[in-house]
Amino acid sequence: SHLTDRRSRVHCPSAAPLTGRGSQPEPEAEEEEDEQAEEEGSEEEEKGSDEDEAKGSDEEEEEEDIEAAAERPLSKGEKAALARQTGPRLLTASHLPGTTLEPVRVRCRNGLSLFDTPGLVLEGQLARRLTPQEVALLLPRAPIKPAQISLGAGKSLLLGGVARVDVLACGFAAQLVLAVHAAPSLTLHPTATERAEEMRQRHVGGMLSPPLGGRERLEMLGPLETTDIEIEGVGFRRAAADVAIGGIGWLAVLGDGLIKLRVHAPKHVPVVPREPLIPFIDGTRGNSKFTGTRVIKPEMKKKRR
Repeated sequence: SHLTDRRSRVHCPSAAPLTGRGSQPEPEAEEEEDEQAEEEGSEEEEKGSDEDEAKGSDEEEEEEDIEAAAERPLSKGEKAALARQTGPRLLTASHLPGTTLEPVRVRCRNGLSLFDTPGLVLEGQLARRLTPQEVALLLPRAPIKPAQISLGAGKSLLLGGVARVDVLACGFAAQLVLAVHAAPSLTLHPTATERAEEMRQRHVGGMLSPPLGGRERLEMLGPLETTDIEIEGVGFRRAAADVAIGGIGWLAVLGDGLIKLRVHAPKHVPVVPREPLIPFIDGTRGNSKFTGTRVIKPEMKKKRR
């Protein structure tokens, strides 16, 4: 009897106390347990239904919020955040040299990749001699629209205070056309060659910039070196050649016959004649106008009217 009771307790720990071998629990105890189980089950069902209703109401409110957000216009901050999340990865652009510290891979279409690598520090880099504010003036922030300037022999074009182009000969025509491809913040000033250096010394940092500052700033840049260039012009509807000036831009040359230029630039800054990058330029119309203080491009003249 004791052995049987111990085994029953081991195998049926939740059973009612046994009175002896083969004894069964009373019927009233079984009915009470069934009723209690039914009550617990109904409470769980009610609790689950309440949770489902609350979850459903939360989802409906969330959908309403999304619909309301879609109907109202996005603010600038929201647009910027959305662009950062969904837009392509962009490279950091800066007018200061040395911002690229390691090769950066940019994936392009058709499985091609572009690698942006750190640049080299060269002796003739103009950016090394200018302040960050001056470098920023030489970097275009929008697509370049060239300024076309007509010059005759004995005339010069000042490119800010950092460079100068003298016209020694125009070939068969009385004038030639220089299409200047440079940042719009670089001031251009045509003048007589005999007065060019005087104008540069007097107006540097003001009407002629960069550099920013007076004659002391010119002394820090050092004297200008000269480079003589000869170009055979092919007419005024096609550029015969480009004259590239390191760190500034380039000038497309249009004219007839043998053209002779003398370019003044800071020491070791490269001045290179080359095949025209944009050869099809019409130099017969749309030339820029010089007002005495600045060059006005054709599209600017239309706006002023």
